[in-house]
Amino acid sequence: MAVEMALSLIWIAVFLIIGAFSLLDQTIAMLLAATSILLVVAISSFYAIAYYNRFEYDLTEDTFDVHSGVFSRRNREIPYYRVQNVSISKNIIHRLLGISEVRVETAGGQSSEVHLRFVTDAESYRLQEELTERKRQEEHESEEDVTLFGSTPMVQEKGTKLFEISSTELALLGVVSFDLRLAILVVFALAFFGPETVAQLFDIFPILVLAPVAVVTLYLIGAAVSGIVAVTNYWNFKLFELTDELRYSRGLLRQFSGSIPLEKIQTMIVTENVLARRFGYGKLLIETAGYSPSETSGSQTAVPLATLDRVFSLSRSIEPFDDPTFIRPPKRTRQRYLHRYVYLVFGLLAAGYAIDWAGFYEFQWYLLAGLFVLTPIAAHLKWIHIGFDVQDDYIITRVGFWNRRTHIVPFHRVQTVFDRQSIFQRRWNLASLTVDTAGTRSLGGQDAVAPDIDAETARKLRELVHDRMQAEVKIRHAPFDWIGEGTPV
Repeated sequence: MAVEMALSLIWIAVFLIIGAFSLLDQTIAMLLAATSILLVVAISSFYAIAYYNRFEYDLTEDTFDVHSGVFSRRNREIPYYRVQNVSISKNIIHRLLGISEVRVETAGGQSSEVHLRFVTDAESYRLQEELTERKRQEEHESEEDVTLFGSTPMVQEKGTKLFEISSTELALLGVVSFDLRLAILVVFALAFFGPETVAQLFDIFPILVLAPVAVVTLYLIGAAVSGIVAVTNYWNFKLFELTDELRYSRGLLRQFSGSIPLEKIQTMIVTENVLARRFGYGKLLIETAGYSPSETSGSQTAVPLATLDRVFSLSRSIEPFDDPTFIRPPKRTRQRYLHRYVYLVFGLLAAGYAIDWAGFYEFQWYLLAGLFVLTPIAAHLKWIHIGFDVQDDYIITRVGFWNRRTHIVPFHRVQTVFDRQSIFQRRWNLASLTVDTAGTRSLGGQDAVAPDIDAETARKLRELVHDRMQAEVKIRHAPFDWIGEGTPV
């Protein structure tokens, strides 16, 4: 902890040292530099020792108690039944020192309720097992022993192994992975470190030649970086099934172990980007209620990459839905998309003409009209990858061409369902249906959606999902109906 604090404070010392050498005598500047470094080390060491001495936790009969804080004390009592996930992570330095980070997430939380930054490996595994078992006993009054972790490996192979990534799948994951955020970082890096080179390229090549080459080059660089990150993140990925949860481990440079409570599962999402879909592969994400320590915006990865048949087979072992038969939107939806893309090309032509007319950059802007040829293809591809399917216990939606997402939502997990029409959809008599759950992705506006379907179909579908949701809730709460009966006191 002292080392991490020192590294975070050393930048202040660096700026002070640079300023001192530029403004003061060299001898005085060297003394100031040495004093700054010693001060950083002293402050970091003092705070780390004080933090360690004032941090305590205890497993009581009913709660996990944590007492922390150097200047401001914080006392927390977390009931075991509220514990949702206990995760363990270790980077390279942690592994060298034989320590781990433990995070405890609770239902309804937006961040980790407890973060134990430096505990021994044996203690981290003990806490994970103890908290999981006490939660199980609180909720199910079970005495079953489910030891999965020892003192050295992240996962012992007990329980039912549902999935283990193969070397072939890991290699393919590196090829098909693409993270747009990393690609944007690459663009900013090139703009910051090589603006002169970029300017020279614009002087040599016309923009209509340079733009597609630049897009392809940036994609390849972003894909390479994304592939490396994906391989290191999902190295040696394993998924196990216990009595009432899924337990997984992964990671090369930073090892991670976490759990997915089965009773907290809200939605399962099968994702396939266009490249993975070309090879017949996909990814399974599981969205849970409350906070989840994930790398996928509120979802936890159950399968990083596998054949689609294998992904859907594993999905059905968790939620027994049937093979979906999707209903597409009406054909006028495709016409709407065609109009949208045509207007977009007109906008590009207008922007190109304005840039050329103003003298900012001279190029053959009218060649952009060639994009009109692609508009019907783009509209059709967007249309054929949209659909929904209503089953006895589930509603399933699908959307997206570049990254197709299939949401499987049990009716009893639905929180709200609504349809809406934009001013542009009204013209085509279309509407979008949104199915909201208690998952984290739903809180971020990433619900299951059936977009641009017939307005009357959307209304009927909304009523159907609402009725099925109410029926499922009544069935599941039926054992407790007797509580409200009897003679008033």
